[in-house]
Amino acid sequence: MIDDQMNAWLMELNANPSLNVYVDKDLDNGDIVQTLCELDKYVKSMLISDTFRLVTSDEDNEEILELGSLKKILPA
Repeated sequence: MIDDQMNAWLMELNANPSLNVYVDKDLDNGDIVQTLCELDKYVKSMLISDTFRLVTSDEDNEEILELGSLKKILPA
């Protein structure tokens, strides 16, 4: 992600990124049901929250190196 100062922020390093918070569970009869994964829900909702805080930040005079779960990885 690139912020308004053209700084690159690493949001997720993953071969197959997803914001899905459900996991498939195989039942004994062969059916599949989706169940909510509370850990995914927590981590991914915090990531989205931190992302919105970063892009709506009005701290123009101060360089932000870290915000919540996000860290600046490349210089401008």
